[in-house]
Amino acid sequence: MKRKVLKRIAVFVAALTLLSLPALGIFGLGDIVFDPTACADLIDQLGQMAAQYNQLVQTYNQITSQLHQMEFNARRLASPQRFLTVFTRWTHSTAPNNSGLTAQWVQGINTILGSGGYGPAILGLTPQARLLSTPSRYDYANVEIADGATGHTMDVLGNVRSNADSVQSTINSLEADALSDDDDDHSEVEVLDRVAAANVIALRNQQDANKLLVTLAEQRALETKRTRDGEAQALNEQVSFIQNVPAVMAEETRGLTLAMTSYSLP
Repeated sequence: MKRKVLKRIAVFVAALTLLSLPALGIFGLGDIVFDPTACADLIDQLGQMAAQYNQLVQTYNQITSQLHQMEFNARRLASPQRFLTVFTRWTHSTAPNNSGLTAQWVQGINTILGSGGYGPAILGLTPQARLLSTPSRYDYANVEIADGATGHTMDVLGNVRSNADSVQSTINSLEADALSDDDDDHSEVEVLDRVAAANVIALRNQQDANKLLVTLAEQRALETKRTRDGEAQALNEQVSFIQNVPAVMAEETRGLTLAMTSYSLP
């Protein structure tokens, strides 16, 4: 393309040069003929061709720069295995079963059985709460709330642990593809797909972390309630004591005074 443009420019320059030479009017004799309109047209075309050539050169330089940038972006890391990391394996909860009561607890806290392993491992609670005094009923309610919160915690922990191997397998696959030496594994679409998959895994892991934080907050709320109920019971007992002491003391004093005044020596 560049050679064709240069050739056309050379032809127009040669034509312009010939037109600038003197020419004879008739049969090579007579006045010199000069056509200024044709010369002006040729000059205008020559200017347009020069502008086109400059534009082509600019476009060529831009495309060349983009190509060099693409070649730079396509460079692979040297020894990508340097970035291979060792992950910490998930461990499951264990406990002795000498009592015969912990096996289902361990199974529930490690698998999707979850809260299903909680009931067999705890001491049953009597349903006769109505027979208890008012302060004791609050203690009874705290035990029920603790059962619900602990069961929820076991459900979350069991699901997280049961899904850990599957999540780790997916992460290992992404890592293997990212560190692969095969150029076919590093096309733009495949890299973007792996980035998207990694983001999804991160979001799900964050969701699991939030669930665990919720269980901790739930346990903390239960501890706060127990503390509050204990303090409220102590304050209620103190107020009851202050209110009842004068009457009790008056009764005791009256009885003592009556005994002393009615006492006579034998």
